[in-house]
Amino acid sequence: MNASGRDRVTAASPYKGLEHFTEDDAAIFFGRVRERDVVVANVTARRLTVLCGASGVGKSSLLRAGVVRTLRDVAERDFADEEVGRPEYVPAIVSSWTGDPARTIVDTLASAIAPFARASLPTVKELRPALRDLAAATPDLTKTFKDLNHLLNELAYNPPGETDEGYLFWFSWANHLAPTVFATQDAHGPIRHGLVVFGCQTGALLDSVAEANPQLGTLVDLLNGPNRSGGQCPSSSQEPGGTGG
Repeated sequence: MNASGRDRVTAASPYKGLEHFTEDDAAIFFGRVRERDVVVANVTARRLTVLCGASGVGKSSLLRAGVVRTLRDVAERDFADEEVGRPEYVPAIVSSWTGDPARTIVDTLASAIAPFARASLPTVKELRPALRDLAAATPDLTKTFKDLNHLLNELAYNPPGETDEGYLFWFSWANHLAPTVFATQDAHGPIRHGLVVFGCQTGALLDSVAEANPQLGTLVDLLNGPNRSGGQCPSSSQEPGGTGG
């Protein structure tokens, strides 16, 4: 009999007597499907699951032949699936220890993970050249992230007191005012323009500047003041409007 690519050792008799069922007895473990599914759902959804019951009701058999065997089958299936590539859960059983219990737990976890780690070695070997290139670039990346972190800290700094404000204060104001400044637009897109107001006397002065400097004359032409609009400004200061400022 084969399940998930692993041979199962089937006992000569399905009756275990006083002995509990193990993972290898999963093929002959019947009648506890509902309980198994409930425990599996709780184990995968909660950090801690406590299974209580009187002595001899089959807690160890349920956990080993039901829960652990199911979780291991799912882990092997996910690891073999190219779209998944890794198991989400790897079961490990610690039922007794001698000496340091923490050391026993660590060793048990390492043994449970080892089959999946060995199977991933070919992929790791293929990735080694890329890892060497990444290791060579790491110092530059470290400096870049340090500079970026310094920049963010500077931007987020809020000076003490009530008179000075940090960058975030002015950024918030810019964020508030920018839509108003840049919202004006016409059929050709956003409008970027200014408004210059001056009178006829100022226009006459600008004409003098334009005659002395042709480059500035181009700017005067672009202003299109009243002095450049025929008939807007009087030809003599004695005429009405000649003292416009």
